[in-house]
Amino acid sequence: MVLGDNMSILLKGIISFAVCFVVVLSAYLLIINKKRKDYTDGKYSVDILYIVNKFKLDMRKTKYKTLKTVTAFINSFIVAFTFAVVTNLKYKYFFKLLIAFVMMFTLIYSLYEITGRIFKKKENKDS
Repeated sequence: MVLGDNMSILLKGIISFAVCFVVVLSAYLLIINKKRKDYTDGKYSVDILYIVNKFKLDMRKTKYKTLKTVTAFINSFIVAFTFAVVTNLKYKYFFKLLIAFVMMFTLIYSLYEITGRIFKKKENKDS
């Protein structure tokens, strides 16, 4: 029975991840990214500013539409993954909140780092 309980928790986590990912990604693509049509609008977005400034991306070489779509997928993944993990934990609220913050900051730093390096490599390759 223990294996069945673990599979139930895993299935519940996968379903909650998928639902949350679709909802957050839809919100990003339909609401947030519609407002940011070009880079001048995107300069006020913290996620795009972080990647552009940290990796010194040349926005004439980097496609802005691709960058905002990738950040939408990354942000949706971070929110959905954190939500799915934290909701299935059996800790008190304070510890869930602490784990969520640590997970989110770790995922943000690592995924933005990977994304920035890929865009910089692609930018240098096109030169």
